[in-house]
Amino acid sequence: MDNNIEQKISDFFSKYRLIRFKKGEIIYRPGDEFSQVSFVKNGYVRLFTESKTGKEITINLFKPVFYLSLAYSINKKCNRYYFEAVTDVEIWKAPYEDVKKFLRSTPKIHEWLNSRLLNIIDELISNIGETISEDSYTKIARTILSFALKFSNNSNSSTIEFQTSHRIIASLVGISRETASVQIKKMENEGLIKQNNRRIIIPDIKKLQEISGL
Repeated sequence: MDNNIEQKISDFFSKYRLIRFKKGEIIYRPGDEFSQVSFVKNGYVRLFTESKTGKEITINLFKPVFYLSLAYSINKKCNRYYFEAVTDVEIWKAPYEDVKKFLRSTPKIHEWLNSRLLNIIDELISNIGETISEDSYTKIARTILSFALKFSNNSNSSTIEFQTSHRIIASLVGISRETASVQIKKMENEGLIKQNNRRIIIPDIKKLQEISGL
């Protein structure tokens, strides 16, 4: 997010109630109604659903709350997903009508938001295509690479800031946890990644990009 835009949005939401969630807590469940729009101040959030057999399917990580809570508020629909705190999380909640007035009064932010929503849709479509077509090794390499590119200012190496379980990575790419663990261990043996206290370290991002085909 553009730093100036992020600061303006944070300044707006900081006037409202701040709610704290512990790591592992469910923030929203299917069927919940969004009478308020949520914005994450601190922490990371996972968006996931469950198959009919109870299997978790992770759709997105970290920044889905603001966009989806706003979209559901606009369309007056109930939530369809689980939102889980991957770390301790702090969320501001503002009434939808107040957010609507804020966006109307700040056209640049409104324009940026529309662009961002389109980018999210494009990213989800791209992820679906990759999940269907790629082998498990490449899927995981691309997922870890996406973490590194999203959450690091260093273009050469990266340490993912939050603990990333093999279960969550597996649910992101649509494979079993056991398969994910095998492929992650293979990458570790090849020196593509390291693991320390369940945090993934990428010593050479460019090398991982070559493996991923990106």
